[in-house]
Amino acid sequence: MFLSIPEDQMAVITRWGKYRKSLLPGLNWVSPLDKFQLVYTGESVVQVPRYETFTKDEVAVLISAVAYIKVVDPQKAVYKVTDYKLAVENLIQIKLGLVAGEMEHSSVLCSRSKIKEEVERRALNDAARWGVALLAAEIKEIITLELALEQRRVAAMVNLSNSANSKVVFMPAEGMRALPTRATIADTAVGQIKLQTKTTPNALESVSLGVAA
Repeated sequence: MFLSIPEDQMAVITRWGKYRKSLLPGLNWVSPLDKFQLVYTGESVVQVPRYETFTKDEVAVLISAVAYIKVVDPQKAVYKVTDYKLAVENLIQIKLGLVAGEMEHSSVLCSRSKIKEEVERRALNDAARWGVALLAAEIKEIITLELALEQRRVAAMVNLSNSANSKVVFMPAEGMRALPTRATIADTAVGQIKLQTKTTPNALESVSLGVAA
């Protein structure tokens, strides 16, 4: 049978569970006995979430990054690792921790370019074992844990303040409504007004006297 492979993908061909070959984009002939798996070979983005680590002077810092990768060997990407994107994410986190652990926290906070270059250098060969080319690793954020906790505390206080200052709308209980105003009473015959409240006779008498006045 013929197999049409998109421009940004390659096909990994297997027979009886064993790897046979990788096919390039285009129209390819595949035996009915073969199975195939398409692998995306374009540039992919891997988000590296905040990772807590310690600097050389024992200061806790949070670092996040983003990695740009591309599969160059589909066979390795499929058979050398279960999930190559997750593997790259963990790899970058480990390298970030190692690099930050060799620097004072004051240097870590102001040396993004140096950290980026060192992480790329150290992660390049490891990613290649999975058939992945690490194109770049950009640092998104470097912040001390103490400052991150303070920012979270301030944000929580702001949210609490906004909630307290928000307009609260009180809905009358079922079967009740507010007493009518003088303007409303003026437009309605006094004898037809029925206050739908659970008031006492004395309270109703007081209201009637007020209307009469």
